[in-house]
Amino acid sequence: MRKIVSIDPELKKEYMKMADLMPAIENGKEEIKIDVKPEINLAPQNKLSSDKIDNLLGNKLKKFSECKAKKSVNPDMLAKIVLTFTVNVEGRVNDILIENESGIKDDGLEKCVRKIIGAWIFPPIEEAQTFKRIIVL
Repeated sequence: MRKIVSIDPELKKEYMKMADLMPAIENGKEEIKIDVKPEINLAPQNKLSSDKIDNLLGNKLKKFSECKAKKSVNPDMLAKIVLTFTVNVEGRVNDILIENESGIKDDGLEKCVRKIIGAWIFPPIEEAQTFKRIIVL
């Protein structure tokens, strides 16, 4: 089963409007007005910007810190983690590589961070892209 992690707020409003109309449709109401926004473009983008990835990582630092506090074998030690991941043409994240620069293997932290990154869904892109970032927790 495919899980949607997040949805554009404008698109969500449109879905909610349509859901509100369902009883009217089922009861045979004659006039139903639907406002469709033509600017929603599902065509693949050329590429993801580095800024978008950096902003997303910045927004997830709290989640990564929670991983460290709850799952790490060394929650009090500073962790410098190198993240490498690929976003495929469908917008899914795969080929996730997590390296702890301290040299200490921390399976709990790595598994937790991998779960967060693996849940990200981006708009489709024309060509897969690989990103490498360093986070300090």
